[in-house]
Amino acid sequence: MEKQPVYRVLYIVKIQDESHPAVADLIFDGEKPFAVLAWTGGDGERHPLVSVPLNAAELSKFDGKEADFVYSHSVEYPDARSGGGEPRE
Repeated sequence: MEKQPVYRVLYIVKIQDESHPAVADLIFDGEKPFAVLAWTGGDGERHPLVSVPLNAAELSKFDGKEADFVYSHSVEYPDARSGGGEPRE
């Protein structure tokens, strides 16, 4: 299996109606982008454990030190005190 490139994406996460800048790993499944928040595996074999699908139309190249892309749409997380759930766009 061919290793896919891993990029970095700068995005805004909304938690309890507050916006915070964040950086995550970014991978593509074909043309579909995913922000990877956690990985699993070892010995050079990493696999996404927690990922969030992104809208490709909201993703653009970014010439910065901390990221390769910027995502212009915020990603909302459920209230951390409510017991969580899956991140949602």
